[in-house]
Amino acid sequence: MRAEPGQPQHLGGRRGWSLGDKKCKRHSGCKEAYSVYIYKVQKQVHPVIGISSKAMHIMNSEVATYTVSKGTKSMTKYTSSE
Repeated sequence: MRAEPGQPQHLGGRRGWSLGDKKCKRHSGCKEAYSVYIYKVQKQVHPVIGISSKAMHIMNSEVATYTVSKGTKSMTKYTSSE
């Protein structure tokens, strides 16, 4: 099923939508996001208070940095013990 000229059409898969020859920008690449887990913990600690998207972005980057450093440390310890 083709869309009318000038109307958005779904390209299928993860490519998203296009309008004629111009493709709409979508997320590039796959990035790990911990925002779901941050939100769940935040709701356990402060059920009434929300979190802004800017604060969530900062928390997500901090958690990702922490996770990478812990993973690197674990791998270093594992390879040195062999």
